Amino acid sequence: MIRPRSNHPEPRSLLPIPCEGCGYDLRGSTTFERCPECGAKIRARSSSALAGQRIDAVHQSGLTQLAASQMGSFVPLAGFLLIQFIGPILAILTAFGPLYRLLALQLRYRTSTIRRFEPSGFGTSLLTLAWLESLAALAVVATLLGVIPAAAWPWTTLVYTMAAMLSVTTTNFFVARATADWGSTIAPKVFFFGGMAALLAGAIAIGGRLSLALVTNQSAAAIGFIVALVLAGILAAIAVAIARDGIARVESVLGNELLESERIPTDHAGSSIRVSAPAHPADLAPLPLEPERPPIRRSDPA
Repeated sequence: MIRPRSNHPEPRSLLPIPCEGCGYDLRGSTTFERCPECGAKIRARSSSALAGQRIDAVHQSGLTQLAASQMGSFVPLAGFLLIQFIGPILAILTAFGPLYRLLALQLRYRTSTIRRFEPSGFGTSLLTLAWLESLAALAVVATLLGVIPAAAWPWTTLVYTMAAMLSVTTTNFFVARATADWGSTIAPKVFFFGGMAALLAGAIAIGGRLSLALVTNQSAAAIGFIVALVLAGILAAIAVAIARDGIARVESVLGNELLESERIPTDHAGSSIRVSAPAHPADLAPLPLEPERPPIRRSDPA
């Protein structure tokens, strides 16, 4: 007895995906480039495997590391490098922030497939800023190690503060422009506020440093310096946190665009294996449930 065909598709995990060379079932091997049985190249992948590869491309783009490294700009932006005894220690610890950002941009994001969806000039500008801030951080470390004369310490820390201010400000302004282009209304205002907070934090930190050098009254200069550090610290924390959230938002948007791109046509079960079209329309006719039987002739009773 022949069973009638079911109108319900077979579950995706039970559908065979035959190799074009030998017919081997590739249901456990769709993430490889060649058939494990005959070595033939797999020209088509399942849609789930392709989606998994795109998700891996998002995680390996370097934007996650870029967002985390934004916290390294907090100390120089707030002017904490100028604090006596603590400043040199903080300089060594925070120097890894821009260097980590530079490596993430240079080694991962620069060659990532996600970059083709980035806002115009986004990656190039961030890479330039990372180089600038990394060189300023190395100059501060070189001053501590004696490579650069110790008398240059106020100037190298001042340059480091200005580089961090430029980096965080530009990052926030870039994200503000990108979110505006994506149609958001509130997010551009938030990131614009983050850029202005970075500008104010750097200006206040530099002003506090100048007050120590220009004000003759040491008590007044010390009070002004402490107030400047507190205000700059608050504004720097806000600016860096917003910049970090902005990079994460960019990663999310670019990741969604990557996942939505290059969708492949699938059949009813989601398989991307190519099937040749029938040569004649008659081939599309449904199969009979049972084979046709010849009519039974009845003999008339005598």
